[in-house]
Amino acid sequence: MSGPEDFVFVETARGGTDKRNWVRKLDEYRPPAYMADCFVSMLRFTEDLLNYSQINTGHRGRPSVAGYRGPALAEFMPFDFDCKKDPAKAVAEAAQLVREWEERWDLPPTALRIYWSGMKGISIEVPAVLFGGFEPANDIADKLKAIAEAMAPNAETLDTSIYQLLRLWRVPNTEHSKSLMFKIPLTPEELFAEDMTMIKTLARRPRHLDYPDASEFDSVPALVELKESASAKTQDREIAEPQISQRIPEGNRNTTLTSLAGSMRRRGMSEDEIAAALLKVNERCDPPLDDAEVRKIAKSIARYEPRDDALRSGRQHLQRSATGEVGILLSEVQPERVVWLWTGRIPKGKLSVLDGDPGLGKSAATVDIAARLSSGLGMPDGSPCEAAGVVVCSAEDGLADTVRPRLDAAGGDPERVVSLATIPDEEGLERPISVPEDVPAIRRAIERVDAGLVIIDPIMAFLSGGTDSYRDQDVRRTLAALSALAEETGAAVVIVRHLNKSGGKNPIYRGGGSIGIIGAARSGMLVAKHPEDEDLRVLSMAKSNLAAPAPSLIFTLEEAQNSAVRVEWLGESELSAAELLGTPSDDQPSAVEAAGEFLRTLLADGPVAQRDVKAAAREAGISMATAKKAKKELGVDSTAVREEGKRGVQGWSWSLPEG
Repeated sequence: MSGPEDFVFVETARGGTDKRNWVRKLDEYRPPAYMADCFVSMLRFTEDLLNYSQINTGHRGRPSVAGYRGPALAEFMPFDFDCKKDPAKAVAEAAQLVREWEERWDLPPTALRIYWSGMKGISIEVPAVLFGGFEPANDIADKLKAIAEAMAPNAETLDTSIYQLLRLWRVPNTEHSKSLMFKIPLTPEELFAEDMTMIKTLARRPRHLDYPDASEFDSVPALVELKESASAKTQDREIAEPQISQRIPEGNRNTTLTSLAGSMRRRGMSEDEIAAALLKVNERCDPPLDDAEVRKIAKSIARYEPRDDALRSGRQHLQRSATGEVGILLSEVQPERVVWLWTGRIPKGKLSVLDGDPGLGKSAATVDIAARLSSGLGMPDGSPCEAAGVVVCSAEDGLADTVRPRLDAAGGDPERVVSLATIPDEEGLERPISVPEDVPAIRRAIERVDAGLVIIDPIMAFLSGGTDSYRDQDVRRTLAALSALAEETGAAVVIVRHLNKSGGKNPIYRGGGSIGIIGAARSGMLVAKHPEDEDLRVLSMAKSNLAAPAPSLIFTLEEAQNSAVRVEWLGESELSAAELLGTPSDDQPSAVEAAGEFLRTLLADGPVAQRDVKAAAREAGISMATAKKAKKELGVDSTAVREEGKRGVQGWSWSLPEG
């Protein structure tokens, strides 16, 4: 018989209740900050639920908890008061009942966890300790329903349909995608006020209250008696093991074993361990697969890394890996809504780019955004943001004299911001971090402060030594690692670049390095001088893949009381990125000068094949004719490339002149 300590598993859903069947330990579950409509099971289960979900085949062959009939444990007594047409009615009824519970049952309101549900009413959790605790049972949902009907016998808005074994419960402080409000905690006083305007205003953003620990309260004799009375009205079935030992019929064998293998690999099991477990499960196949086929499945799945997204793509994807099928049917893809860190500008879980010339305030602007996020102050255009951590990788600004003072001046929370510019090498000496090699270190920094934003400023300073920033292949390999990090953690990753000196007006081609950088980003921003006032700056959109371009914003740089630079946002502008780049400036270089700087950067580490120079120039928006003019002015050497055993010249390489 399982004890209460074994009931630590829950079912979860991300993005809606139709995206359920993710079973995991409760202490390992943290709803992703970049998704709305997150749910967790109302009850707690043993590992049998996980095993059942991996064996049971639901719609389209996916793991499913449907039909599970094992025991469950309730950690709280749930109540849900809903009225779609008139949420105020549900709020009023919940408030009245809380008052009655205090008077009739000696139930202190301070012991309750009260929530605005996000759309239609009030959810209340009464800690199980007040009832003397609940024992695990197969019919626990029936017991809870009997208690609810006794405590709220005439409640018109009480939703009794929630009392089901596998019912999901919306996670607090996650957004309701229909109302765009959050499920937030309320104090008893706020509930008693029955002020819908106040509640909906509070629900515009996440909110945190410090609830007393349930262990601080003693059981309430009247509630213990009520629980026992309600239990007597239900016929508890004998606690039985879930039906996970049924035969696996022909047609489901490969699918089931492949799914189990994927689950085991996600937990870090080796090929041999997976094979041994599958051979045991294979005994339940009717008829069993050949041992060689089972080992083939284990080998196919073990080639993935435990964190590989492919292991989370469902049974059919994994089965394709084992059987050789190619491609993914779009019918197997679950649509997801884009979630924004800064609406229309910086998407969560994606890569964004911020371009601009040196000295215009790019770094100051990123620190301002970091400060706003760390303290939950809202974004410069007034859009809300939930407080979250920030990782800052800065190669150009000092922490003590620049970054920290700017963060303080902007009202940031330094406890939520971690700097990561260097890490110890094998000898214990500090070295600059290198992307993509040190992405795991960035991930650890994200986990340290639960970061919602990573700033890499500038990206060129953190590219590994073997990365050519003008080679599309090198750049895409590097940025693929950052994009994967963003998607896995849900953090927005913003990389900062200086502009090249080509003088072009198309913002897509003006960022330094390969065009593959802006190509990999889902959002691109530009900081430039205002054409009519050199003291003003404009933040504009250069690229927007996920939404209509957001309006440009004007800002200026002021001196704060602590003498640090502070950003002052001044409202919207009609200027576009192209218009800003089209503004002539005294220091704008000629096309040949820009090409010369391009060649000096490209050839700095040694000779480069002419065909690679040509490709890099094309990506930088420089014609080969202009590149050759710059080559002549710089005195760049051309050297014939001859391969041993071959006649003639196989190619040419360019290199900077010695000295």
